[in-house]
Amino acid sequence: MTFGPKGALLPELFPTRVRCTGSAFTNNMSSILGAAIDAFIALRLRTLGESSPFGAASTSR
Repeated sequence: MTFGPKGALLPELFPTRVRCTGSAFTNNMSSILGAAIDAFIALRLRTLGESSPFGAASTSR
């Protein structure tokens, strides 16, 4: 999801009483989970590349 619609979509998902907490929590958790997945992908590419800084591109398979 791109950042433009996200600011309008998230507050609409929650009732007015908890809107700020709900949208902030959802936004922060999606950022944390997205960043965690990137780190695992980078780690996997590094192990496939036998610790080469070029990652899986340097494998000879």
